[in-house]
Amino acid sequence: MGPRLPMVQSMDPEAPAVRRPAAPRISSRSPASLRIARSLERRGYRQLPDALLGLARRSGRLERVVEHELPGGLRVEVPLWQAPIDARDLQAHRDGVVRVLARRIDRLGLPTAVVDVGAGIGLVPALLGAASPHVCEVVAIEQDPEQCRFLARNLAALARTRQIEARPVGVAAGAVAAQGIDAMGLAGGGCLVVRMDVDGAEDEVIEGALATLTAVEHAIIAFTVRVAGIERLGSDPSRVVAGLGSVGAVAATVVERPGVVLDPARPFLDQVRGEAAYTVVCELAPSAGVEGRHAA
Repeated sequence: MGPRLPMVQSMDPEAPAVRRPAAPRISSRSPASLRIARSLERRGYRQLPDALLGLARRSGRLERVVEHELPGGLRVEVPLWQAPIDARDLQAHRDGVVRVLARRIDRLGLPTAVVDVGAGIGLVPALLGAASPHVCEVVAIEQDPEQCRFLARNLAALARTRQIEARPVGVAAGAVAAQGIDAMGLAGGGCLVVRMDVDGAEDEVIEGALATLTAVEHAIIAFTVRVAGIERLGSDPSRVVAGLGSVGAVAATVVERPGVVLDPARPFLDQVRGEAAYTVVCELAPSAGVEGRHAA
């Protein structure tokens, strides 16, 4: 069982509202109370880590920005009041979804544009942009103004990136509609990677990217799945995978369960169990599916 990472993205409707401290400290290391809480949570404890994090928040220990220096000279800033994570959590990002996506991008060897919808403070797009030499453009969309500040700073080290701030009133689907991927003017050809953390609005994001998907040689769609969200919204991730079949042949896997190939005809939770959240990665070659769809 992998670690349960705290919520970083603002597009989760159940994430508590957080307020920027008046004078946050700058630090090179997370406080001991946070490191202990995260260590306990990685071992499977739940109530005690939550209590420790609550105490750390009330005592002001999370009112700081931690600067992490990563291999390759990449530096990222983590506001703990927004994202209570430590260095091992960053490593989990690098060893999980970032490594999976980077390996697939490098295997294809195509110039790649990365679009991250619900990017939070930008950890995944920053790490992915630094991990693969084939990433030539990164577009990060985040609707929360406070997280956008850190998103911009965390992407600043990647000279080839763009940042788009989406700040509509409403839920994630509204944010996506305000800045559809098709309206971004991404270069055609090559590979498109779309990573989403939009809590059930995946179909809206994909619908707004169909024209771009028709213009690329290969596409990789990755999206975060929270078990609590499936139960609350009644939206099965398998339906998202099935819908991508109208664009092209789809191979869907789960980062946390490397041996599982998802069957879109079966409920998602019948195929994977044991985690609070998963990342589904779908690879598709759009050309054949698009030609068939236009011919229909």
